[in-house]
This record gives sequence, structure tokens and C-alpha cells, in this order.
Amino acid sequence: MVPFLPKMTMPDWLESAATNPSGIHDFPVDEVLLDSVYYPACGFDPTPIYCFEGNAYSFVYVDYAPTRESYLAEMPRMVGRDYDLVYSRDVTHDEVVPRNWRPPILPSREEMERVRLGQSEAQRHLFGHWSIWARKAASPDVDSSLAKYISLFYLCGEMFACYMGLYSYRKIKPKILAILCPGCMGGEWENIRTDNSFFHRVVAANPAGIPEYVLSSSWGVGYGPKVVWSEYEEIPTGDHNSNFDLYFMKRKPNFPSPRSIS
Repeated sequence: MVPFLPKMTMPDWLESAATNPSGIHDFPVDEVLLDSVYYPACGFDPTPIYCFEGNAYSFVYVDYAPTRESYLAEMPRMVGRDYDLVYSRDVTHDEVVPRNWRPPILPSREEMERVRLGQSEAQRHLFGHWSIWARKAASPDVDSSLAKYISLFYLCGEMFACYMGLYSYRKIKPKILAILCPGCMGGEWENIRTDNSFFHRVVAANPAGIPEYVLSSSWGVGYGPKVVWSEYEEIPTGDHNSNFDLYFMKRKPNFPSPRSIS
């Protein structure tokens, strides 16, 4: 947890699911998305979990490259050794969006060509997976300040369509958006940190508004602005960032209402 962002109370739905996993019948997609951390182009990077557990309890990861098998192999490392898996299952397309759903915003023809070129080598083994983790019992080797439970939803898909299908479709916004290393493994077709990016248009068009906070970094291929998008301003963090190229941002006050998707 970072001390300069608000601490969040454990959601009732997560505590109930973690303490009675046999009682879980449906994927609670709205609850998983509300006040979540959305991390596109994530790979298997655990940074947002390490930074924000306690500031948030639900983490939504999206990347189009990994296979289900490679993700499941990396999942315990991503969450960390202080947590035990208490629940895990695959999530189907129909549990996320209706079968006939289509993105309401599409890239321009020029952008679509960059999409085609940038993703031509990407693996397309689409999958969804949801897991719940519980902090291990108190011991000298376990950090007792960690969140008691966390939820991790990993979706293999394209970041723009996933944002619209998950958040905009339900008029829900993530609490925190993590933009850390898009393109560092190749295949990213635009600099999503700029105001004129397609991803910015997608996020700004969500009827629920834009996320309250953004975590950015100087990682990635040629991408290094500290502040992402003009709606945000950097949060002074003192020495908290001394060992990492991470930048924390908050939404500027009195920012105009977002455009709605029509």
C-alpha cells in the first residue's frame, strides 16, 4: 500500500467469497471491476499488486500475448509468497460481455493498420481467469500489513476492447489505471500516454468518468513522460519513488464531465 493514497475498506463481497469459496456460483464481474486497478499490457508484472494492495483489493490485468498455461505458471509469483490461493477458476466470454457485444468506438483506418502490424505476431489464445488470495497466517516471514484478501482477474485480450467491454459497457470506472510498460515486449502500436492516443479516447468516453489515479513509469519503448494525459497531475511522493522509475498521478479537480458513448 502506498501511504499517500486513501486506504480502502475490505469489500464485503471479497471477504465473503474468500471465507466461503464453496458458496461462489457466478463470476461477480461488477464487484470485481468496481474500485479496481486496471493494468493493460501487463505481461506478468506484479508492480501494481505490490504498490496498491490495501489502496485497492481487486486487480484486473489485460494482455493479448500470454497463454493460459504460461499465466497459471506465473500467477503465484505475481501475487507473492505471502499469499495462499483460496479460489481459482476460468472465466468465459459470456460471463464478461454478451456474445453479440461490439466495441462502440473503433480506431481510424490508419490506426487499424498499425494495430494489424503491431499485433501480427501476437498469440491469440484468448482466455479469462479469476483467483482469490488470502494472506498467510501470521509468522515472522509474513508481512502482517498486507491486505488480508485480494482478487486477481487476468484477461487475455486487447486492452482497448477489454476496457470498453468491462468498464464502459457497465458504466463503471477503475479506481487506478496502471500504464507501466506498453510496448516493452514489442507489438504495441501507439504511445498510449499521449492525449491524442486511441486509448485516451476510449478511457475518456466512459460514462462513469476517468480513473481517480494513474500509475506510470519511464519503462517501455521510447515512452517516458512523467504525466499521463492532461487530465492528471503528479502526486508529490517524497522519497517513496527513490528506487523506482514510478510516477503517481491524480485526476485534476473540477475536470469536465466525460463524453458519453453513443
